[in-house]
Amino acid sequence: MKNGSLLSFALFLTLCAATLSAKEQYRYEVLVAGVPSGEVIDTWEEAMIDGRCVVKSESAMRIVLSRGGFDLAMSTRTVAEADCVTYRPLSLSVSRDEGGGPILTTARREGDLLISKTEKNGVSEKGILKLDGASVFFGMLFRRYPVEYFLKKGEVSAISEEGLTVRDLSFAGRRAGKDVVVDIEYAGVPITVTVRDRVVVHSVMNGGLIVYRLRGAGDLPVVTGKGSSNDVLAATALPNEGLTIKNPRRLVRIEMSVEKMGPDPAEACGQRVEKKGGARVITVEHPEKPCAGGVLPSDTAATIYEDKDAPGIQKTAARWRSISDRSVLVRKVVSFVYDHITDKNYRHGTLSASETLEKRAGDCTEHAVLAAALLKALGVPTRMAYGLVLSDDGRFFFHNWILVHTGTGWTNADPTYDQFPADAARLFMTSGGAGAAEREDLSLSILNILRGARFTVTGFSHE
Repeated sequence: MKNGSLLSFALFLTLCAATLSAKEQYRYEVLVAGVPSGEVIDTWEEAMIDGRCVVKSESAMRIVLSRGGFDLAMSTRTVAEADCVTYRPLSLSVSRDEGGGPILTTARREGDLLISKTEKNGVSEKGILKLDGASVFFGMLFRRYPVEYFLKKGEVSAISEEGLTVRDLSFAGRRAGKDVVVDIEYAGVPITVTVRDRVVVHSVMNGGLIVYRLRGAGDLPVVTGKGSSNDVLAATALPNEGLTIKNPRRLVRIEMSVEKMGPDPAEACGQRVEKKGGARVITVEHPEKPCAGGVLPSDTAATIYEDKDAPGIQKTAARWRSISDRSVLVRKVVSFVYDHITDKNYRHGTLSASETLEKRAGDCTEHAVLAAALLKALGVPTRMAYGLVLSDDGRFFFHNWILVHTGTGWTNADPTYDQFPADAARLFMTSGGAGAAEREDLSLSILNILRGARFTVTGFSHE
């Protein structure tokens, strides 16, 4: 599963500027797991447009991470405009490059609504967000409110530039010499921001997993970080503190105790959750038959990643159109995807299905989006599934697979491992599409789990 969105999420949540007297620019060093990984250039200016004072912020991030020994290069450019007096949003533009075609999100205020559109490879997704009088972009909070506002405990609502959703967050501030330090709780994720002379000079997410430091700011707080490398796979892996399992891909049943996970794991197809003291006992097993559940229009619709109507996807799917047995059809598609992606690597952000088909490269996310697009092109309802999978080396990794409706119900399929149905050595977190809010929710879930979740396997059965 991709973790690049965590960095974009952190970017929008942490960088702010002072009251402007002229165009101002700030350069921030980005550290991931304690390792320098890139830079953010933050520019602010005010201008009179159609008789109105408009404040404009532009953040440009370039970063290179390691993922399983592969370099992942990402860049994001965010331009936000708001009214100088009220800080009510006027417009937003976010352009992301994760190694495939660019992803562009634009939004503009119309009355009390923020109308948005996200585009990639000719596929677009639209959104509508209702604004109230207190609506303000998160990145402008320290402009909208004086720093003294945060020298207390309180709550404030803000618009996430990443997810285009309104979030309520709590805060508590304190003075530290000439600085003000504000501890923010954002949907359960801790962010500590240091403000000096009304400029954010330092911010820390999740105890040091992601850190921003203003270049030239002098004495800044020391953050140990989460490790000695910015390899996001290593930084987000979770050990199994229980029974050792060999050949997890052959498991038909697993039982584990999970502590300090944050949001409770969901009941799902083949997954039961019981509360025992402060822990959750999770049992995952192959169901005897597909799981009941309805089909939604989104289960067969294109997304910016599952571009099912792309000519290459349609042409490839045509080879299986004569197969009437859905189980046989799913088996064919899953095996095709596994064999077709010959360059199994971690060097991309999220490629679309058509990009994956062409490049024949990617990790679990590319396997999932290509299989989903092909199945949707064949009229088979398919959903993304996100969670954790137990690897051969005994650690849990964040993972992406699919849920497929075979006509009688839903079944897990995992093209990364050429499995239909998928093995039981996994923990389901959520399902859904690729919308901006869903991507942010997933990032928040991952960050909450990384706050100290513990996984202990207590029992298992092989096929």
